[in-house]
Amino acid sequence: MTKIGLIVVIVGLLFSVFGLFWWFGDVQDAVLKIETLPSAIVFINNKQLGQTPSKERLPAGEVSLKLIPISSSSAMPTYQTKLQLSPKAVMVINRDFGKTEAESSGSTLAPQKIAGSETRLVVVTSVPDLASVSVDANPLGFTPVSTSAINPGDHELLVSAPGYVDKKILFKMEKGYQLNVSVKLAIAVAAPTPTPIIQATSSANLNETIVLIKSTPTGFLRVRSGPGANYPELGKVMPKEKYPLLDKSADWYLIKVDIGATSSGWISSQWSQIQNSNNNSRPNSN
Repeated sequence: MTKIGLIVVIVGLLFSVFGLFWWFGDVQDAVLKIETLPSAIVFINNKQLGQTPSKERLPAGEVSLKLIPISSSSAMPTYQTKLQLSPKAVMVINRDFGKTEAESSGSTLAPQKIAGSETRLVVVTSVPDLASVSVDANPLGFTPVSTSAINPGDHELLVSAPGYVDKKILFKMEKGYQLNVSVKLAIAVAAPTPTPIIQATSSANLNETIVLIKSTPTGFLRVRSGPGANYPELGKVMPKEKYPLLDKSADWYLIKVDIGATSSGWISSQWSQIQNSNNNSRPNSN
């Protein structure tokens, strides 16, 4: 190889090395990491980029994010927001989709470069307001919270509020960064109280009138607080059970039956039959 050719090769290599260093050294991109449950289709600036879990390298600045949950069981609300991405930082979005927006939860972790080598945690917003915040089981107060007394490394953030489901978030503190956190809690949905099944009583006197519960399409007969289908349901009685008759009103019978705080309730005469205590049936008379 001639001297001129060798010089050209050396210059080319130097240009490549220093050119790549200049290219990556000046890049001001950010990374957006998205995790959801269930998985969701990701749109950034109205462009579909696949589905979660997702990790995208994007130019720093404002972007619009849209997440459409993938669920075969029921329709879930779409999540949309605008994000401000910081250069050379990784923003983490977490979203747990519920049946409604109120039953959904999520968090946003956005690191921001600060002067010096301090670490700073800021829980800037929360839904609901004034949520309780603790880090590694140490209470920090109520949102909004700002603290610099957290060592670099891995930690656990807990955000809670009465009537809402607690949210635990794992995060890592880095020297020279402030971590801004936004949290949305899911409202706690109370489990439905099962309708009590009423047991038949044997309190009928020898000569009192009783009511026999007949077979029904549902396998039970509803007991209501008043003589009509629009009255609240108190419980259920079962076919072949018998109860003392207390009163009648149109197509409804008031029977003696123990249901929580009351000892009586109304049933439809369509699915019941008046009897004497000696089991002799009588026609329904309304």
